[in-house]
Amino acid sequence: MMAGAVFVYFMSCYVDIAAECRGITEDIIKSELFRSVDFPYDDYRMLYYYSTDEQGIRQLEGVNSSRLKGIVYDNIYNVLKQQKLKNVHCPVMFRYMVPDKIFEDCFSIYFGITNDIRCFPVSYDSVNNVGISYEDSWGAARSYGGDRVHEGTDIMAGNNERGYFPVVSMTDGKVEKLGWLELGGYRVGIRSASGAYYYYAHLDSYADGLKEGMDIKAGSVIGTMGDSGYGDEGTKGKFDVHLHLGIYYGEDEISFNPYHILKVIDGFRMEFQKY
Repeated sequence: MMAGAVFVYFMSCYVDIAAECRGITEDIIKSELFRSVDFPYDDYRMLYYYSTDEQGIRQLEGVNSSRLKGIVYDNIYNVLKQQKLKNVHCPVMFRYMVPDKIFEDCFSIYFGITNDIRCFPVSYDSVNNVGISYEDSWGAARSYGGDRVHEGTDIMAGNNERGYFPVVSMTDGKVEKLGWLELGGYRVGIRSASGAYYYYAHLDSYADGLKEGMDIKAGSVIGTMGDSGYGDEGTKGKFDVHLHLGIYYGEDEISFNPYHILKVIDGFRMEFQKY
């Protein structure tokens, strides 16, 4: 009797989950939970592997794809459990029922974004040790220019001094956008090989020679942190000095939360010296 009851329970789980999984669509990618990239810090750090250069400095190299596959399955499961799946009993069983296209699309986005990134976007002051700070404000309410939500992470300058901190490209890529936006001030948009778009806003100035269409390497200086924006071109001082970092992906340019990625790569900063 016990074996029979277990078999019936197992089959009911299978039927429930299989029925739900058949209804999974690409809409999952647009869900806030999927785009928050809200993995446990230790798990997320395990995605990356490292090497050491000729000077013995540790370098961020890329992503452990095997580890990422498990995390992607878990995140799809969590999204659907919250939003769609009503009778989820076994996440392990669920892995074998996710439509291949859904998994592949989700995996390619996560892999592309994580594998793009090689360094933290704000350089480290190795002489004066002036710090920076940031918190998870993705999705928070914003009101300038109409009601909207915050689609990025703000990295704040500890000394609130415009032009002090160099901003570098986190990725290899091509400079796709350069110039003034009312909301973003002086901004740079860089498209990486994966197709992700990295948006660096509120700059005080641009690096010499930076032009739209040029190729750029991770770690290259693109400008300095500032407080530009919220007005006509040249407007400054409407808020504290900071870098707004946004990460967007796909034809719809949907935003992904940079905060958890920044936490992982915090130790991989380019150094500069300010005397």
